[in-house]
Amino acid sequence: MEKICALHAAISPGTQLERAPRRLIAASCAGARIEALAPLIFTKAAARLYAHAVQDHSLESNLNMATGMRWIGFCFALYALLAAGAWAWVSRAAGPDVAARLEDVTPARAGLVLGAAPTRADGRANRYFVYRIDAAAALYKAGKVDYLIVSGDRRDDGYDEPTAMRDALIAAGVPAERIYRDAAGFHTRDSLARAHALFGQDDAIVISQRFHAERAIFIARAHGLRFTGYAARDLDAFSAPRARETFSRIVALLDALAPERPADGERIALGADAAT
Repeated sequence: MEKICALHAAISPGTQLERAPRRLIAASCAGARIEALAPLIFTKAAARLYAHAVQDHSLESNLNMATGMRWIGFCFALYALLAAGAWAWVSRAAGPDVAARLEDVTPARAGLVLGAAPTRADGRANRYFVYRIDAAAALYKAGKVDYLIVSGDRRDDGYDEPTAMRDALIAAGVPAERIYRDAAGFHTRDSLARAHALFGQDDAIVISQRFHAERAIFIARAHGLRFTGYAARDLDAFSAPRARETFSRIVALLDALAPERPADGERIALGADAAT
C-alpha cells in the first residue's frame, strides 16, 4: 500500500492516468477496499501494452522513413549521374558545330531561331529572347543567312512566340519579307523537323544559347540533318532554363533514337512563297 500511495503522489496532474485511477489510489490510501485498485491494475497493464505498441509502431515508422530516404538518395544519385553523362555526351558530340563568333559561322540559306517567351512572369523582358533576337539580326546583317525561320509556340490565349520574334527582328532592322514564322514549334525537336520537312532546310543554322543549340544540333545530326549552330549570348547566372536543360538532355538521347516526327502543314519555299 505504501508503494501504491507513492505511485499516487508520482502521477502528475494532466496525464492519462491522472483521472479515475488516481482517485482510486487515493481511496485506497484512505482505507478503502483493496478491490478498488482493480481498475488501476487493469489500466496500468493496458498502458504498458499501449506503450509497447507505440514503441513498435515508432520503430516501424523510423525504419520505413529510413528506407524511403535511401530510395530518394538513390534516385537522386541516379538522376545526377544520367544528367551529367547526357550533358557531357551532347556537348562533346555537338559542341564543335556551334560557333561562338560571327566570323566562324559557315553561311547557309536560312537561320532557325528557336522560340522563347518574350517576357518573364514578372513582366520584365526575357534576356534569353532578347539575346537570340540580337544574334539572329547580327547573323542576317553579316550576310551569313538569307532568311530567318522563327519557330515557337502559339496558343489561343494570345501567347505567340513566332510573332513576337518576327516583330523584334523587324525592329532590329531585318526586312519582314525575310522572316518566316512557324507557329507549331512546341518543342525543339518539332522546330527541327518542321524546318526540314516544311521549309526544305537540311543545313540551317540554329540560333539559341549554346546549351540549347548543342542539344538541337545533337538531335538534328542524329536524324541526318547537317544543321550547325550559332551561340547567342548567355546569362551569367544559373537560371530555370539551365536547370531544365539537365533533364532535356536526357530526353535528347531518346529523341535521337526515335523516328523523326511528322510535320503537318503545307510546304513553304523560302523566297518564292510570301513570308508568313
